[in-house]
Amino acid sequence: MTGHDAHAQHRTPPLTRGRVIVPLLLAFQESGQSVESLLAEFDLSFSELNAPSCFIPHDTVYAVFEAVAQKTSPDFPALVGQTSDPTVASPFGQAFRVAKSLADFIARFCVHAGNNTNAVTMTLDVSGEFAVLSAKRRFTPCCSPAYMDAFQISRWATLLHETAGQRWEANKVLVRVNRPDLLPSYFYGIRAVGAGSDGYSIRFPSAWLLFELVNRTATEYVLTTQDEKNPVPTDLLSSIQSVANSRVGRTDLSATALAKACGFRGAVLNRRLAAYGTSLSRIVIEAKCDQAKHLLSKSELSVGDIADHLGYSDATAMTRAFKKWTGQTPSEFRAREMNSVKASVPILDPVECDCET
Repeated sequence: MTGHDAHAQHRTPPLTRGRVIVPLLLAFQESGQSVESLLAEFDLSFSELNAPSCFIPHDTVYAVFEAVAQKTSPDFPALVGQTSDPTVASPFGQAFRVAKSLADFIARFCVHAGNNTNAVTMTLDVSGEFAVLSAKRRFTPCCSPAYMDAFQISRWATLLHETAGQRWEANKVLVRVNRPDLLPSYFYGIRAVGAGSDGYSIRFPSAWLLFELVNRTATEYVLTTQDEKNPVPTDLLSSIQSVANSRVGRTDLSATALAKACGFRGAVLNRRLAAYGTSLSRIVIEAKCDQAKHLLSKSELSVGDIADHLGYSDATAMTRAFKKWTGQTPSEFRAREMNSVKASVPILDPVECDCET
């Protein structure tokens, strides 16, 4: 099955919360590398990824993980998975806040995971002596997910190892992952076997589900609460709008570029968007218009600077487009916004006092 065929099966662009990359980027920065230079290759910024409303294509995440590995070492992502604080990320941090046992944690993780991706399903199967935690992709990735999977499975293996403590039995744990060779040389004695690119799994004794979770303090309470208020887009239109909003102002956004970022052919997307009464071009226009309005009302950037930010050749081109969208020139819109703000500020009556003037 090709990537496009798989996307047709999934029906919406496979998106995940941008913050999933943050632990890797922090470790990358600590190794002496430039995070901003790395992200610039993908038209991303660190501040943007931290926003709770930021969702990016899964393939972009996989490409970033691979790029980091190429600039460091093949097992770098997996080592980060072993050593980074799992509470400083979603949905791990969300589950750690309240979980008491391993079973409680995994159940909460699976629930929160559905709020962070629209294309990967987490399941826990318990049958007799063993339990199997699995991640299953509902699409065929265009980029190799091997480095991301090594990171994720290392996190789970480390969590199990810490939770089991002295009761750890490596011979009863089995990992299935795309490329076992990307795992750290010290992997708690766990046997790892190869798997396809559709997901990964880890098998462990079902009795461990009753073990008390290692006490940790989640540091992301505010951020994870924001995540809950900004769920991943699940329908076609909101998914494409999310991608467009994340890319406007950082690249020369066009209908063709938007379709590519979503992993679809433009013609296929436009046919599906017709049911919503819109198109790729219209979504691009709306994203640029919303960004222009935001910058005109919330910043002191000149019209020329905003035009450059949005990919227009000059201020005249943007003025023409903006007037077509809104019926006003950028200057008229800004003046109207400023007058609206002034009108909303209450005028206080003067108060007499004996203070010196």
